[in-house]
Amino acid sequence: QVWPTERGKAQPIVRPKTPITEETAMPDEASLFSLTGRKLLIVGGGQGMGEATAQFAARAGADVALVDIVADRAESVAAMVAGYGRRGIPIVGDVLDDAQIPRIVQEAEGYKVQTVAEATGQVARFNQVFEQYKKAPDVTRQRLYLETMERVLGNSDKILLDKSGSGVLPYLPLGDLGKGAAK
Repeated sequence: QVWPTERGKAQPIVRPKTPITEETAMPDEASLFSLTGRKLLIVGGGQGMGEATAQFAARAGADVALVDIVADRAESVAAMVAGYGRRGIPIVGDVLDDAQIPRIVQEAEGYKVQTVAEATGQVARFNQVFEQYKKAPDVTRQRLYLETMERVLGNSDKILLDKSGSGVLPYLPLGDLGKGAAK
């Protein structure tokens, strides 16, 4: 096989001599470009190209609102988007029906308002923690660590010991461990 060049002369197609592996494969979309922090509204997002676009956008870091005529399809794709750690909002409607367009737009705007409110709350929480951090960085750093570990390990049925092995870490909900063992 040959491939035409700019000057019209044919050049042979060069095939790779090594098999495609994880190291030689094309990078995924998240490493090619980022949609982190972006919000997309995909019409016809419940199947086909709309579903593929939603998956692509979620993998690249976007939250996605999906409009589809069939509720189950929109909800299914929204769940798939959530599987990538992004928000998927199903919106049921027919964009070809002029009477439904205002409601669809209103739902999408509601999603926008909700997202902005959540982000505003997160910023306020961060600023509050940052002010405390500036006053006592070591205490705040330890508190953040302990809160994170409690959130991560809070449902665990394991008991962790400190470095010296002298005691149980005080932040684990030990009273709840017996409830999990009784199941």
